Amino acid sequence: MWILTRYILREHLGPFLFAFFIITFVLIIDFIPRMLELIIGKDLSTWTVVKFLVLNLAWMLALAVPMAVLVGTLMAFGRMTGDKEILAIKSLGIDIFRLMIPVVVAASLIGGGLIWFNNDVLPEANHMASNLRSDIGRLRPALQIQPGVFVDDIPGYIVLVEDIDHKTSRIKGAVIYDRTNQNLNRTITADSGTVEFSPRDEMITFHLMSGQVHEQDRDNARDYRISAFRSQTFKVGNLDTRLKETQQDYRGDREMSAPQMLEKVHAWEKEIADYRNAVVLDTDSSLLTVLSAPAKFVEGDNRGAREWLTYAVGQSYNKIVQMTRLFKTRRTQIATNIKLISKYAVEIHKKYSLPAACLAFILIGAPLGVVSRGGGMALSVGISIGLFTVYWAFLIGGEQLADRLVIPAWVAMWTANILMVGVGLILIYWVRSEKSFLAALQTIFWRSKRS
Repeated sequence: MWILTRYILREHLGPFLFAFFIITFVLIIDFIPRMLELIIGKDLSTWTVVKFLVLNLAWMLALAVPMAVLVGTLMAFGRMTGDKEILAIKSLGIDIFRLMIPVVVAASLIGGGLIWFNNDVLPEANHMASNLRSDIGRLRPALQIQPGVFVDDIPGYIVLVEDIDHKTSRIKGAVIYDRTNQNLNRTITADSGTVEFSPRDEMITFHLMSGQVHEQDRDNARDYRISAFRSQTFKVGNLDTRLKETQQDYRGDREMSAPQMLEKVHAWEKEIADYRNAVVLDTDSSLLTVLSAPAKFVEGDNRGAREWLTYAVGQSYNKIVQMTRLFKTRRTQIATNIKLISKYAVEIHKKYSLPAACLAFILIGAPLGVVSRGGGMALSVGISIGLFTVYWAFLIGGEQLADRLVIPAWVAMWTANILMVGVGLILIYWVRSEKSFLAALQTIFWRSKRS
């Protein structure tokens, strides 16, 4: 039996690795255009680009592993069925359950590793990728001055030159609009000059010749001054063309492990309980104030009944208005916390439901591979794509419904797995009963038609 176990595992290893690399490659190809939109024109180093891509590989691996398990199982059992190996093994009295045990154990180990990965590695990688994405997003594009084109990448300045020699850095017909002073509009013109970039200091220096400086008060248009110069140097700093990596403490739901998110959930649940208790206490206090208002008035004043009634009604009305506003605030706070709890609960369940999908895909992939009777890679890939579509439709749709508080988080994240396991067990029953897939469907249809 040990020889058979090793053989089955070896037959699965090749298709699993092949599917894993192909799926990861497809996810990378899909991600690259979005990455290019972020980094293009930012003059980033190769190391920064590679680092950003590697950090984003974490979530790709978390998705690719369960998919690769399904494809590998379909291809392995499909090939063994096509080569009559399954038939030969069955003739020895070995059940399909026995053939699936090594694969189920391997899938359990992979799922366990994926749970560790989702809780320890993935959150840190997502957090680092999020920080790096924010740092790159704040980075301004590398400054490029083109003739006849307004350059507005410099904070507070707009630059226009008629001509520029990029080899000698000489410029002609320069116009610089300075908007750094809130009270003064400043425009600098020059017939010629040179421009120097200092990436290390994040500074650009203009050496201008034969020009003028025009200044106008923004509050008083008549206050207009012109001064001429033969030679003048203007330095502009803070270009933000160099990447500054920062470490932010804030973490989103996908940047936390399950225990970290549970702490958040428990804190929000406590806040909800505190809010509800506060509503009861505030209500009791408000009612006591309203009821005691007439007594306080009578003790402090001896005016007539009409004045007493007016005062009491006014006090009661004001307190009721305060109570209503307080109730609305508490209700909003409770509703917000409930939505946050549901959102985080979805992510907690997802960290375990995706690894569990490895087992679900084994249970449905093995009998499907046998039923397909060696249809080849094309059939295996086609079936896998269909199952992936159904699985992700349930997962994404369930997540949206859970965020809207329509269904519980566990239902949203585990329905797809339960469905796959149920269908897989039915298929295993059909395979054990040695009925073809078409014959089994005909049997079900005939029974439902008779009933």
